[in-house]
Amino acid sequence: MNNAFKEFIKYPSAEVEVDRYRNIKVLVNGEVSKPGLRVLEGAVQIKLNNFSEDKSIEPNFSSTSDKLEKLIKSESNTDEINFSKSNVNEESSQKRNYANLYFPTIVDALRESGGITEYSDISNIQVIRKNNISQGGGKIQANIDIEGILYSTDDSQNIRIYDGDIIFVNKSSTPNKFLLKKGMQSAINPITISVLVAGRVNKPGITRIFRDATLNDAIDLAGGAKIIKGPVRYVSVKNDSTVDKRKFKYSRNNKRGSYKNPYLNEGDMIIIGESGLSITSEVITSFTKPFTGLFSTYGIIKALSD
Repeated sequence: MNNAFKEFIKYPSAEVEVDRYRNIKVLVNGEVSKPGLRVLEGAVQIKLNNFSEDKSIEPNFSSTSDKLEKLIKSESNTDEINFSKSNVNEESSQKRNYANLYFPTIVDALRESGGITEYSDISNIQVIRKNNISQGGGKIQANIDIEGILYSTDDSQNIRIYDGDIIFVNKSSTPNKFLLKKGMQSAINPITISVLVAGRVNKPGITRIFRDATLNDAIDLAGGAKIIKGPVRYVSVKNDSTVDKRKFKYSRNNKRGSYKNPYLNEGDMIIIGESGLSITSEVITSFTKPFTGLFSTYGIIKALSD
């Protein structure tokens, strides 16, 4: 670039500074509350108290490079490769100017996807990334363990994500009832979600509940079931686009997390009474708008009436 300025300046010394980072798109799939394509800010300007040239407060990019080199492996073989050495070198050269920038990480992507579920295998999260052509091209993969983040013991694997990354959260064979609470404590999961409780309850309608609440908790928050009641109909659109439909007898003694008292997700519906059609299609349409394309209003009414 300096050569281009030699025609006009005797001793050019041009520098390039990034004005702003463009948004990035990542695909988050697997055992998260709302899988799909997510758009995150490329970088966020943050204020550091008493920011100075003191290197002790600058990000340790070299240690990040070492960790990534150990974490990332080729998709085609098991040999270790230098996943982001070039990126880290670039960051290292810019750290003086951009030490007060926050770049999106795996935790940010999970947060944008509604957080983890009780079945999320947080010790086995796959990150698939396009490899630089200079590094051989193709795709490279890392297996990430974020248990340390949830238990506030280690955040070294909360790596920066880049445009085009694919993040896949594997599913555990058994639920972990502590995950939802830990997810909220670490700000990965939202504190509250919305569910619909209708039929023979004292306060029917859309109800805000804690993220780790169960079906019985939601019924209690809706004023409780009326004395004369019928079966409970539970409808939930799962993250793989399947529909979980259950019909059972209501009991306050059902175990938390059991088939008849499951942990709830955003958008779940609970109907108490003989007829699921007591809820209007207008309420269903407005409530299930985020699920457009997954489960139609007609499909919900049919599920409730079965």
